[in-house]
Amino acid sequence: MSYHLHVRRTLDRPILAIQGLTLCVWLALLLCNPYLRHPLDPRYALAFVAMLGSGAVMRMARQSWQWRLGGFLSVIAFDAAFRLQLHHMGGASVSWMLPVAVTLSLGYSVLFSHARDYLLALACTWAIMLGWHDSLVPSAADLPLLELLVAAVTIIGLAMNHVVVTALRSNYAHRENDRRLAATDALTGLPNRRALIAELEAAVGARHAVQLAMLEIDDFERIGAEHGHHVGDAVLQALATELVRLDPRCRVGRLGGEEFGLLFEGVSQAKASERLQRLKQRIRNLRVDGAAFTCSVGLASLPAGGEVSDLLARADRALSAARQDRHGGLRLDGAASASPGTSAVFAGDADLPAVTPL
Repeated sequence: MSYHLHVRRTLDRPILAIQGLTLCVWLALLLCNPYLRHPLDPRYALAFVAMLGSGAVMRMARQSWQWRLGGFLSVIAFDAAFRLQLHHMGGASVSWMLPVAVTLSLGYSVLFSHARDYLLALACTWAIMLGWHDSLVPSAADLPLLELLVAAVTIIGLAMNHVVVTALRSNYAHRENDRRLAATDALTGLPNRRALIAELEAAVGARHAVQLAMLEIDDFERIGAEHGHHVGDAVLQALATELVRLDPRCRVGRLGGEEFGLLFEGVSQAKASERLQRLKQRIRNLRVDGAAFTCSVGLASLPAGGEVSDLLARADRALSAARQDRHGGLRLDGAASASPGTSAVFAGDADLPAVTPL
């Protein structure tokens, strides 16, 4: 989940609640304000529609910039609606202009996830509420007091906004860290089984050419018995490093124990088989704290109209057949055998077992 989506999901309901509450307050003031002579003035209806419309823009926004634009439109609409009431209050508005402006300015501080957005909202609020009001400052001597008030409200509002933004970022970081930990194998740092299968499902859903390889370390228990469990862990970590280096288009994960999965997307089975053969050769040359090891690999292609479960079953079946070779075999699922050119690539590699379709 992106940060902007996290912000929207976190703030959507609070913003909707605050907008609804503010709208109700505005309506109550419109009906109960003793200084208003014509509460049913058509201009109030336009202001009401503008407030509803700005809220609708935020609800329907698909992009982050559209949602933020909707926030600015809401600020302008609500400021203008309250300013309209104050304008029609005549001389009594002088006593209420600053309290309303301060309330709106501080209230907006919890609705914006960027300080610059909040500053722009403040500028709009002060311009709409205080502009074109000559009697707000009785004398030039009072002007510094007004400037001090505006500066103080701005600083307090920015501090409140900073608290909100910091909380949003901290919450997002914790969520992402929890999500990463839940999808990561602690020992190897690779995606775990759940994460790899989720990527596999996404690739299958996109209808891309998908190859799935299951790789298992041969006689892994013997390594632990002869060299110690710490060497067994080091072998798993070394293998994980080799898998990550295999191909930028290949996504790898630990399926459990000594078994790993490799997902090739947009790669033919012949190309995937070639990469796996070279991987097996590098693994043969590895020495981890004096321990050598080999791997068995089963490779399967997704059949036309196949499901993820089909692909997993085919790859597992190919791996079971490869285990029988005992010395790092590579088996292809019979649904999509290697092309004739695949084995020819390795015809000169005496140390490598031939690719064998089921």
